[in-house]
Amino acid sequence: MKKILLTTAIILAAAVCCHAESRTFVREYYYQAGESDSKITSRTKALTEVKRLLLEEIGVYLESYIKAEITVDPEDVVRRLNRSIEQRKASVVVDSLSMLLTEANTSIKAKESEIASLRQSLETEQEKLRQQEDNLQRLNKELSGLKSRYTQIAKQEQAVQSEIDRIRRAFKQSTSKASQVLIGMNADDVIRLCGEPRSNKTIYFVHAGSPSSGDAWDYGNITIIFDQSHAELSGGIVIKGVKTVDLNYNKADRCQNILGSLYSK
Repeated sequence: MKKILLTTAIILAAAVCCHAESRTFVREYYYQAGESDSKITSRTKALTEVKRLLLEEIGVYLESYIKAEITVDPEDVVRRLNRSIEQRKASVVVDSLSMLLTEANTSIKAKESEIASLRQSLETEQEKLRQQEDNLQRLNKELSGLKSRYTQIAKQEQAVQSEIDRIRRAFKQSTSKASQVLIGMNADDVIRLCGEPRSNKTIYFVHAGSPSSGDAWDYGNITIIFDQSHAELSGGIVIKGVKTVDLNYNKADRCQNILGSLYSK
């Protein structure tokens, strides 16, 4: 390792206590060079360090011998103090206002964020409300359609019920009139009394021990059976009246007669 000795001298002239005197400050400094130092860099670093030492010593010297004297105007001092105090007060006020402004800005930003959040929530709720209103309108439209359909069905049902009631009345009237038919009447007599039958079909049966055929006229609960063996009479004559339900399951000759006889009267 290389060591460099550097001696530096500084001559200081200073006025101390109104007497001029000169003083020379001398310092020596050893710098231990590193592996990366060259001769030039080592000298530069040593010079920097010795200057620092000299300046420290000069500072101590000046502090030991320098005296100061000042003459002041009390009013001017008061004015300057007041000005300084006002400036400090103004500075305090500015700092306070700056702090309040910062707090206000922070509060404003927080409120703006809260308002934005509330606006978003409001928009979401408004969208839900619009959807609910759309659903309500759709349901009202469907309800209106159902009411219209119900009205139509109710009218149809009423018409059907009226038709059923009419059929029942006609059925009852036909049955009531057919019950007044007597054995021995011809077809014209029956029509004059009961009107046209609800239906007419040909059946086969045994009458007076002989096979025969004839028409069966449906009048509700009663079916009137004619014997067509009498060629001289159009449509034949009434030989029996039976319950319609019995005729559906049994032959005419096995069904009980429910009519009175013309000849007996």
